[in-house]
Amino acid sequence: MTCQGGSFFGADGHSKGRRFALAYVLPIPATHRLAAHAYTGQMLQFSTSSQTLFASGALALALLASSGQAAGATARASALPAAESEVIVAFKPQASLLRKHALSVRAPTTTVQTALEQRAASLGQRVGRTLASGSAVGEGVQIMRSPGVDATTLARQLAADPDVAYAVPNGRKYKVVAPNDPLYAATSSGARPNGPDSGQWYLRAPDDTIKSAIHIEAAWTRTTGSANVVVAVLDTGVRFEHPDLGRVANGGKLLPGYDMVGNAVVANDGDGRDADPSDPGDWVTSADKASSTFSDCDVSGSSWHGTATSALVAAAANTSPAAGMAGAAPGVRVLPVRVLGKCFGNDSDILAGMRWAA
Repeated sequence: MTCQGGSFFGADGHSKGRRFALAYVLPIPATHRLAAHAYTGQMLQFSTSSQTLFASGALALALLASSGQAAGATARASALPAAESEVIVAFKPQASLLRKHALSVRAPTTTVQTALEQRAASLGQRVGRTLASGSAVGEGVQIMRSPGVDATTLARQLAADPDVAYAVPNGRKYKVVAPNDPLYAATSSGARPNGPDSGQWYLRAPDDTIKSAIHIEAAWTRTTGSANVVVAVLDTGVRFEHPDLGRVANGGKLLPGYDMVGNAVVANDGDGRDADPSDPGDWVTSADKASSTFSDCDVSGSSWHGTATSALVAAAANTSPAAGMAGAAPGVRVLPVRVLGKCFGNDSDILAGMRWAA
């Protein structure tokens, strides 16, 4: 599937348009995409000797850009606009503001936040606006806010400063909605209450009726995946108690991971970023929709989307007793990175999650 990223602005103040790519498009110029590792203060990265891979299929299932739409998916009532008055700002490597408000790699969280606020205040003085800082996105990359101005205008103004490499509105992304394909759901009500009557037809050998199945059994004769391969799934988080997944420490598939959702209201778990990527649910009530944060969202129950995606990747196979479903690569491990909360996720959190997982 293809998803559409947000507009970005260069130093000349002109919109550079939109870019398209599989699964998710970084809303930044391509020349700046190889930036340094995520800068998140005291957040501890999980260390593993395994090879960490981003699976484009898992990411494609996990994310749908605010203005993109998966083929065959139920249409949203409207696309999500960018976060109000909020911009992702990246400084040039030798920017004077970075030197003025420098940080060490292992600086504590409070020191990091103070430096981010100082950078925002200094840049605000230069462009004639009051700027407040949000969380870090990467080294030299952070969120900035200025009430009373739309994000596109703010991005254009900040990008004009000689210290700024780029500025982009902090977009919001939906999770992918269920497709309307007739074989996706159960073929008859109640025939298989714990799953579709057609089963996991997409994994079996293709036949005259189902030509798009991938014949995974032929691949399994060569390998079912290796624990040395780690697939990062950027999504709504996971339920660690899932019987076909479970924690690696308990013989399961799920590594500790991280929760990158910075807005506590959107996170729905009582806090912002932390080392617990558990999915608390992403339901949206009528009361939620009445608030400004979720006014563009649809009322819905929880999707548990990240758990479903992780299971498609690596759910245990040949269990005893036999239960549940089989993942496409049951031998691999999953690194859950929570970047989507209630209804949506912000570009800044998704970018930080990508950097952390890589």
